Amino acid sequence: MTTLEAEAVARGHAQPLKAALLVALAGPPIGSLVVVFPGLISLVFEPWGGEQPSSVEAILGVAGFLLLAVVFSYVLGGVPALLAAGMVYWLVRTRGRLTYAQSLAIAAVVGLAFALVLSLDLDRLAVITVPSLCGAIVCRGLIGRFRWIAPADEAGH
Repeated sequence: MTTLEAEAVARGHAQPLKAALLVALAGPPIGSLVVVFPGLISLVFEPWGGEQPSSVEAILGVAGFLLLAVVFSYVLGGVPALLAAGMVYWLVRTRGRLTYAQSLAIAAVVGLAFALVLSLDLDRLAVITVPSLCGAIVCRGLIGRFRWIAPADEAGH
């Protein structure tokens, strides 16, 4: 750890628990939106076989679809998100920062490990890794936006 990184941690810019909780709680739903987005678009523009539902039916249909996606995102992505959150916690706690490259590397490693555990073939590998990478980018952006990591000029970049 450089002196600038140690000072950033000491000044309280690094908030590893908040960063890790964001990854664990927001990562899976963000990743699931990547997977279900085409279905959501088709539900909005071509609902129920071309029939025009009432606005209440349409809202309930979209809300139910999103709720189901969020529930399954935690079922399928909960364990990888917890592993990624642990890595994020460690990096932010020890370094006071988290770069986009580090976020993508964590997501790739965790996503690939999870795919190997599930014995997915290469055709289905993108179903795990692409949502993981998208979730990592969004979570890293939010962590920086909330200032839970040291600003780049203070972290020795």
